[in-house]
Amino acid sequence: MNATLRILTMASIWAILGSVPAESAVLEGKLVNGTAGGPGQAERIELLDLTQGMVAIATLENVEGDFRFDEVPDASAAHFLLRVTSHSVTYTESVSAESFDEALELKVYDSTTDRSQVSVVIHDVLFQRNNDHMQVTELLQFNNESDPPKTISAAVAPMRVHLPHNI
Repeated sequence: MNATLRILTMASIWAILGSVPAESAVLEGKLVNGTAGGPGQAERIELLDLTQGMVAIATLENVEGDFRFDEVPDASAAHFLLRVTSHSVTYTESVSAESFDEALELKVYDSTTDRSQVSVVIHDVLFQRNNDHMQVTELLQFNNESDPPKTISAAVAPMRVHLPHNI
């Protein structure tokens, strides 16, 4: 009878421990302006959980310099990604288990519309037939020689290709 009681007691303890959520952690970091030095700015920093299909589980708005996410669930699994939006440019940074041990440093850059220091290195247009449709993909690789480094703001415009219907 004592053995049965011990087994039931151990089973109860395992059931209770198994239902305790994993410890939460704190993720800290600093935005650095890679163009001018000093603190960087971001309109938004999102902490994405990659196991949930890149769902934002926490968001910070209007960040300058230091940032902090409290109560990050199951940090030991390291299945997160930071998505930073600064000057309408998106930066991403993988979050590893070690990222919770010391503050991350993320560089963001000032933006400019001056395209004189940007050149196209690769420009490919790929055409692929897909049943009764054609898929067109344009691949561009740029060389940005701005000094100090800046992101180049460019208007996004769709590529238009007009082909006769019987082609």
